[in-house]
Amino acid sequence: MDVKELYQIGDFWQDRLRIRDWDVKYEWTHLHELGDKHGTIKWNKVFKSAVVSVSIPNELEGYNGVVPNTEVIVVHELLHILFNYTPLYTEDSLNYNAEEHALYTVANTLVSMRYKYGKI
Repeated sequence: MDVKELYQIGDFWQDRLRIRDWDVKYEWTHLHELGDKHGTIKWNKVFKSAVVSVSIPNELEGYNGVVPNTEVIVVHELLHILFNYTPLYTEDSLNYNAEEHALYTVANTLVSMRYKYGKI
């Protein structure tokens, strides 16, 4: 998958999530640069701009026994814009993990519905 395909995924979901007014850039990032994450987002709410960094898929093979879906990662990161402009919790809190899990679950459900029902 190249960067063009990453932008196609992001553009599709920005439309669906109604955040098209945001200028979002997408980039592949080495897993070691993301720590233990599959993706991350950095944004500026004043300028409505963001950069979504997604781990390179072939670097994820065998990572915790599961290869995450790139589309789910992109949707998860975009949901951060939709639900809150700033993290509600610090990364070392239990609530942070619950928030991340909730966003992952919503992202996974949305992507699954897209392919199961053909539209979303």
